[in-house]
Amino acid sequence: MFSTIRFHEKGASIIELLICLVIASVLVTFMTRFFVAQNRISHIEEQVSFMQENVRLAMEIITRDVMNAGTGIPSGEGVFPLIPGDGASGSSDSLVIMANFDYQYTELFEDEQVDQTIHVMNATGFYVGGLLYIEDFDGGAFHTITSITLDTPKEDQITVSQPLNRPFQKDDTVVSPIARVSYGLTWTEQGRPSLVRTVKGSGAKVLAENIEDLQFSFIMSDGSETSQPADMTEVRLVKIQMTARTEKADCEFVDDGYRRRTLESIVQPRNLDLQCHK
Repeated sequence: MFSTIRFHEKGASIIELLICLVIASVLVTFMTRFFVAQNRISHIEEQVSFMQENVRLAMEIITRDVMNAGTGIPSGEGVFPLIPGDGASGSSDSLVIMANFDYQYTELFEDEQVDQTIHVMNATGFYVGGLLYIEDFDGGAFHTITSITLDTPKEDQITVSQPLNRPFQKDDTVVSPIARVSYGLTWTEQGRPSLVRTVKGSGAKVLAENIEDLQFSFIMSDGSETSQPADMTEVRLVKIQMTARTEKADCEFVDDGYRRRTLESIVQPRNLDLQCHK
């Protein structure tokens, strides 16, 4: 005869289930908060990295333009290639830079008389509102461009605001475009403060968004620093300061929630025939 062995099995009690549920809830809550925090940190790091790259690239472009100020502009012609605009009450500054940035030039299509229309081989690189410099062996002169007509593949016509002061011979003359590039801040339609680079006659383009402040100052021949030079010919160095912010505010960060970085660059324009102060 076989005997029957019975096992008395006992299930988990309600208290034990509740304890397990509480532990599981705590773990889920902890993991959720951990992943949310990690996601927030990752997002912030991405914004800060983009901000730093954004302001660095913008500074490189401005530095390059300031360094090239005066390219193609002969000294002693009464045209100084840096025109500062000082922001009132600590607001952002602006700066106009004049140069033949791309080292372009063209030749005359025909001999020119005392006239307001200049016939050239190629008007590429010239802009309405910009300057041109026409020169031969006897010297040159600046003129403001009022219109450009692309006539034929061989000849373009540039009209200037004032007649030429004397005749120019075709074989002895070159004509160069002098661009007017300006920097300043504006607010985009998305409500972001942005750095704008404007080429007169060609239009304005946003160079970098979320740039809050832009300051230009000038180190003079005597070592002093000012934002409003009385005599631009005494300028030796140009100091550029730019402040950028993150694209979005962080409600857990101090003040208004934006992280900021300020970048500074000191540039010696190499085409002004100027030397650093001692």
